Amino acid sequence: MDKQENLKTYLSLYCIYKCSFLNGGDEYAECHGRISKGTRDTLRDLAVTSGESMQTIIDRAIEGYRRQSFIEQANKAYSALRENPEAWETELKERREWEVTLADNQSVNK
Repeated sequence: MDKQENLKTYLSLYCIYKCSFLNGGDEYAECHGRISKGTRDTLRDLAVTSGESMQTIIDRAIEGYRRQSFIEQANKAYSALRENPEAWETELKERREWEVTLADNQSVNK
């Protein structure tokens, strides 16, 4: 299990989160929630070991969880799409139509 997965496992609840307000400034807001003593101890150990603040570790864990959830939802959507033969064929047809743009001799890095 890698570091990101450890963080996700141990930080299922968080007590502080970072939010950006409409004025564009980064502000910190407190959100009180209960975490187990074991989770708190793990968070503290991770902070000491990594040299990062507990806030940073929580931020990273939540962002990793958000990304993982996005991928899982996309995978479910594609699975549902593939289960519908007509919709899947429409998807494949659209992909074939877009593939011709790869042969237009245009540089990707212009």
